[in-house]
Amino acid sequence: MGTFFQNPGRARSDADVWRQGLDMAGAAEPLGFDSVWSAEHHFTDYHMCPNVAQFLTWVAARTERVQLGSMVMVLPWHDPVRLAEEVSVLDHMSGGRVLLGLGRGLGRVEFEGFRLEMAESRRRFTEYAAAILSGLETGEMAYDGELYRQPRVEIRPAPVASFRGRVYASAISPETSRILAELGVGMMIIAQKPWETVEADVAAYRELYREINGDEAPKPLLVSWVAVHESEAAAEEMFERWIMGYCASTLVHYEFANQGLAEIPGYEYYGKLAQRIAKHGPEDFARFLAGLQVWGTPASVTEQLRENRLFRRTGPAGAARHRHRPAGGAAGHRRHPLMDRNEAIGLTRRFFALHETRADELAPAVYRQPAADYTSADHLERERRSLFRGTPLLAGLSADIPEAGDYVTVSGDGPPIVVVRGDDGVARAMVNTCRHRAARLVEGRGRANRCIRCPYHSWTYDLTGRLTAQPGAGPGFDGLDRADLGLRPVPAAEGHGLIFVRPGSGEPIDLDAALCGLGPELDDYKLASYHHVETRTHVQPINWKLVIDTFLEAYHIFSLHQQSIAPDYFSTGALFDPYGPHSRFIGVRRSILDLVGAPEDSWSILPHGTIHYVLAPNALLVHQIDHFELWRVFPLAVDRSLVHTSLYAPTPPDDERAQRYWRKNLDIVLQVTTTEDFPQCERIQADLCAGAADELIFGRNEVALAHFHRSLATMMSA
Repeated sequence: MGTFFQNPGRARSDADVWRQGLDMAGAAEPLGFDSVWSAEHHFTDYHMCPNVAQFLTWVAARTERVQLGSMVMVLPWHDPVRLAEEVSVLDHMSGGRVLLGLGRGLGRVEFEGFRLEMAESRRRFTEYAAAILSGLETGEMAYDGELYRQPRVEIRPAPVASFRGRVYASAISPETSRILAELGVGMMIIAQKPWETVEADVAAYRELYREINGDEAPKPLLVSWVAVHESEAAAEEMFERWIMGYCASTLVHYEFANQGLAEIPGYEYYGKLAQRIAKHGPEDFARFLAGLQVWGTPASVTEQLRENRLFRRTGPAGAARHRHRPAGGAAGHRRHPLMDRNEAIGLTRRFFALHETRADELAPAVYRQPAADYTSADHLERERRSLFRGTPLLAGLSADIPEAGDYVTVSGDGPPIVVVRGDDGVARAMVNTCRHRAARLVEGRGRANRCIRCPYHSWTYDLTGRLTAQPGAGPGFDGLDRADLGLRPVPAAEGHGLIFVRPGSGEPIDLDAALCGLGPELDDYKLASYHHVETRTHVQPINWKLVIDTFLEAYHIFSLHQQSIAPDYFSTGALFDPYGPHSRFIGVRRSILDLVGAPEDSWSILPHGTIHYVLAPNALLVHQIDHFELWRVFPLAVDRSLVHTSLYAPTPPDDERAQRYWRKNLDIVLQVTTTEDFPQCERIQADLCAGAADELIFGRNEVALAHFHRSLATMMSA
């Protein structure tokens, strides 16, 4: 729903106009609308909403579900930092429901009122938009352009969620299409041209988008006036009075008949438009604009929309609530991974079959999980022996050690392990303690160059673990054979972009057998080509299984995450597939509804699903939009867990801007888990330890959760 505060001829008081507009906006959610929008204008009767963010804040306070759209905020009329701050505040207050529409402005009366040069508007829009979009992704504003220079400042409150896929810009003139593609934002189409021309403009924009971003453009957002009434005659009367009246007012406000617009850089298109108006007359032009809109009975309106080819390709304005995710983002480093085409289409088909009835995939029966599995020290000791010592564990990705001499450590339960890439390209795992006095050799990750040197007495090992030097030892160790003093090997296997180790047993790892058929799908992602960005380690006062539990059902999203990710995700329709003890669990974003009406052969679950690969017993590999996360969890006690969270990017994070972008992604996911999921799990853990419950009940709709725990029980009994 668009709310337009127009007062032509000042026939009513401005207060009456605003009261009526607020009443309409307040009714949007109860009436079933998906979004509420308004535009920014100043100084005239044309539209009296000089501060869209302020209006949408009012709407946010009175709604829980609808998304809040600016149609548009005119960038040259703002200080970019102030605008970014206002948008961030609105997104906080609304729980991440903002859809950000941007534009450069056309009304000469408004530019003159703000003492601004219209001739600079396109350049200011381009620079301001680049600065704002980067700031909303990274939390920092800094820009050095021709017209806009901003020293580095932080946006506070820091943006609560990424704006990727939530940004649109209005595009009327053809030159703007390239700017939108370069910014990586969606196109907002306001009906002002013949639909055949608009289709050609959209096709050109999509081609530019693919050329610049290497990905498909997000679906455009279509804006149209609609007059609907049960009576055809009444609808036609509404069309003549309101839609025609509005279209006539655009000629006055924007001065479409002013051929002098052709002399203003960036507005040449409107000069040509003025020539056409001079030829055919302003009334004919107003009727042409009105004819592009929609009116009639409900059935007639529906049919008109169905017959509009562009509408079928974009979806209604309300579909903007489904957040698109354009390529590039703030750092320009996005890349969608591949997935087998038939698999991607099949998964999408499965979701739509579920979504039609708001259903879930169901387990055969409810699963009852003993509370003691989260509180018993004896049970934890059995888990350590069976799961963390004898079972292959995911140590990391091949991307963690891409070059010879690179190493990554495995810290958690059991002996400390270091995985090193040798000169021969082989990843080897060894106990990470010196054979002299058991000093820890290395910490975290890094590059050992040609050798590993103990910090205690400088005993030195080559990249295969062979002892090569004992500096200063003299005859102190005569009689010992160096060949027997190499680092103790640990079974390791690398493949499909993953590295596994077996900490407590010398049994070799058959990786393909261990993955139970998951390997070929992982190969599609080309994980070995990714780049490690950052790993953060934290201790949570909960049982290690609770960390993984929270990722394995979407049922809680509508409730626990209503102020964060709930506007983005469905709480039903998640997809589950088992691979032996492992599994694939897909939480589905609302953006998947953009595929409604599209040919089935163009469907893909990516990027609309967050794909969780549970690699039992303790790892979770997650694909998010444009990157991978890896979660590895180790028990420290029945109620304490060590959690490592790593992020991997498709291209090297080799500049500060890219690093800020990826760090911000990690900030966002950890903000949700550590402020919403894990505090809830902490309360669960405390209550279980206090004897509040004998069991946890996993519903049939929590099928991935039940499979995980059933698999752990099977692995422990083997």
